[in-house]
Amino acid sequence: MSAHPYPKGVVRIGIVAYAPKVVTIWEGIKEYLCGQGFNADWILYSNYPTLVEALHSSNARHGLPAA
Repeated sequence: MSAHPYPKGVVRIGIVAYAPKVVTIWEGIKEYLCGQGFNADWILYSNYPTLVEALHSSNARHGLPAA
């Protein structure tokens, strides 16, 4: 298995970029969470079916995009 792209203890949140504002919103949420001591990052998906596929695959458990 290859090395994980995120350090241990980082909670990864899958998001769908249905509009450019989504990225801006999640950047703010990530900044807020990190400021509260909650180490979080997000994984960007282009559509909901791909996000759901990743959640059902083992890749989601490792914070990697679906292949």
